[in-house]
Amino acid sequence: MKMNNKIIISLTLVTILIVIISGCTTNETKKISPTSKDEECKLVLFIPDENCSADPYNSSDLGVKEINWLNDTVLLVSANVGINCAFEIGNASIKLENGTLKLEYEVIRYGDLMAKCSCSQKITYIISELDKDDYEIELVPIDIRIETPLNI
Repeated sequence: MKMNNKIIISLTLVTILIVIISGCTTNETKKISPTSKDEECKLVLFIPDENCSADPYNSSDLGVKEINWLNDTVLLVSANVGINCAFEIGNASIKLENGTLKLEYEVIRYGDLMAKCSCSQKITYIISELDKDDYEIELVPIDIRIETPLNI
């Protein structure tokens, strides 16, 4: 069952990449409000891995792992981030400031819930309308706390 899900996810990702590379994107992309008109780009797709591995992770395994230009204006960036096992990754946004591409991602926590473990989670960004260049890439976690009533 898990293998079928991985195949479906892989095929979906390949299809999306083909659509992006061919220039057939939809209006459903997230519009970014960059600091200047010269630095406009779009976050076309954000994929957080739904499986947070509870295995202890090595801090050297965290950070940007893959940077691939799919064409002259589309960039794919994959990274590993560390979060508490009780938290989850939410939405994402990007900012381009002074040659630094800031990849923001929400880290959602529910009330005071916290596990006694940390895990590594893979996140992938596909960014379009970006001039091919060597950018500094910075991962920026945005802490989101959702208060929940006690429903026990």
